[in-house]
Amino acid sequence: SVKSNTGIAPQGKLEVELPVSMDFGVDQNGTFTGTSYNVTNRSQSKVAVSVANFTEQNKQGGITILPTSEKGTIDSKGRDNVIMALIGDSGEHIDLGAFDKAVDSTKELLVVDKNNGVGTIQLAGVAGKQDITSANGISNDTGVSETFKLVFQIKKKA
Repeated sequence: SVKSNTGIAPQGKLEVELPVSMDFGVDQNGTFTGTSYNVTNRSQSKVAVSVANFTEQNKQGGITILPTSEKGTIDSKGRDNVIMALIGDSGEHIDLGAFDKAVDSTKELLVVDKNNGVGTIQLAGVAGKQDITSANGISNDTGVSETFKLVFQIKKKA
């Protein structure tokens, strides 16, 4: 395709820029650090962004994602326990600890305007405050990292 003088994709084409990775961290005090990511829509149509799937790559790994319903007890858990959510501009959110593909994949996390519109997705969370509790050689001395797979879905919006 040949873009317009303003860099917009031709009618009928979707060109959306999404983050390729979303990092978070938990420090030695149990402070969760997430981040915000811009989604840029270079198309001539509005688009809706949702989460098609969220999976843990290594189920025997060292990080446990808990549902937001456990927020009241998170301080009593190890730092390897986290509650995470994706939050869109409109306040719509996806609880990653209770991700249900049948329900959550239909939620529009974000609607981004056409012609270089920009929306924001925030990765927010909280972590346990106690010592790391995982097995498999993971301890307070080693720390822990793990990879999760997040798949976005983009749809043209009328």
